Amino acid sequence: MELGVDAGFFSDKLTLAYTYYSSNHNNQIVVVSLPSSSGFGNTPKNVGQITNKGLEVSLNYKPFTSPTGFRFDIGVSFAKIQTKLSKYLMKQMN
Repeated sequence: MELGVDAGFFSDKLTLAYTYYSSNHNNQIVVVSLPSSSGFGNTPKNVGQITNKGLEVSLNYKPFTSPTGFRFDIGVSFAKIQTKLSKYLMKQMN
């Protein structure tokens, strides 16, 4: 899921963008080492589910635009991302 809002003020001289997202990723595959007695070096295993959540905010200002097309922009952005192993399949690792 992703939700976002973009807004412009003062003839788009000042713009604001806000985005929130959340996603689940199932069947995260990791390569696991095996005992040398098995005859194989490693094997892929399903270790579980990962959840990603985050938000992004940006603010931009265009203080100057010349008639020839030259412009000057100032911008700042912020992002916060959270990744969590929400389900761990320990039994499959043995």
